Amino acid sequence: MQSTVARPLSAGFTLRSQQRPPARLSRVRRCPVPPSRTCSSVVTNRAAVETHPTYPPGTAGRETDKNGLERVPLREEGWQYWKWTCGGEEHNVHYIQEGDEGSPVVLVHGFGAHAYHWRYTIPALAKKHRVYSICLLGYGWSDKPPMQYSGEVWAKQVADFCREVVGAEEEVTLVGNSIGCIACMSAGALLPNLKGLCLLNSAGNLDVEEEVAINLEVLDRIAEAAAERTAMDKLKTAWGRLITQGIFLATKFRIKYFLDKVYLNRDFVDAELVKSIFNPACDPAAPAAFFELSQAGSRTEFTIRGVMKQLSAPMLVLHGTQDPWMAMERAEKFPRIYPQAVVVPIEAGHCPQDDNPQEVNAQLLRFLESL
Repeated sequence: MQSTVARPLSAGFTLRSQQRPPARLSRVRRCPVPPSRTCSSVVTNRAAVETHPTYPPGTAGRETDKNGLERVPLREEGWQYWKWTCGGEEHNVHYIQEGDEGSPVVLVHGFGAHAYHWRYTIPALAKKHRVYSICLLGYGWSDKPPMQYSGEVWAKQVADFCREVVGAEEEVTLVGNSIGCIACMSAGALLPNLKGLCLLNSAGNLDVEEEVAINLEVLDRIAEAAAERTAMDKLKTAWGRLITQGIFLATKFRIKYFLDKVYLNRDFVDAELVKSIFNPACDPAAPAAFFELSQAGSRTEFTIRGVMKQLSAPMLVLHGTQDPWMAMERAEKFPRIYPQAVVVPIEAGHCPQDDNPQEVNAQLLRFLESL
């Protein structure tokens, strides 16, 4: 049997013509955009979106970096917002939208990142596709409620975004990095019209052989468990918050140091990237949300093998070979679990889309054309 691990730019996809439906912008419920954030003048998203105008889709802008590569310029106040209801609460979810024709592509960031982390990917794909880059709840420019986060929360968020913003009838391709890959796989299991999946340095435990499918009823159970916490549970939570707040502050003021550790091409760890991560960390809601985010893995009930059993779409697995956290051998497990997966190594660290954008963009475009 032919190996499913491909050489860069030689994955051997079968190409066919692709229909390009018109852009669907009317189904988005707009809310205004927050003002620029600094640590001396920062407001919560919920207050900010009530007083400032939004930017229309397709106006993310373009700039050229010092290497001559096209990217989206940093806009500290953000781009577009969508009102999303989860657990009876309404939240402001931030996203960037570019491209007015072609099949839709939704980009989902990793832990601690946001929609802007796809700054090089958005303009490259938008030439042929409608591109949506979303901030998961608790991250970036999205609201940061101190809620019971879990993989099921983000699966529902991405799936609802595809239905309400992209369009319920649209065939969509989901692209994720790190924990964003878990969100993409689990959301894909909830979408009957999933066209394709691309995973970049995916998080998630592939060695757990138990196959537990995603079930959104888990969200109700998590909420009930939170309401029934004992005094000892609350004491443990308070202690956990204290510890994670120390970790949060230590990380917040050493962002460039940690990014340098996970990037191969450190020229891409520039002032704009550091600022884009630092500013959301100045949101007063961020420390409490960080603790809850750190508990998301323990609350998640589905397994990676379980959600992959629910999938059937083509899958491209791009993996930075110099990732200090996730070895290449990890990516090579995907085809053994999911035969539709094709693995392509990328000379990059943990975030290939921002570390080696030329190669990643070429691979993504080739994959999208093959669907």
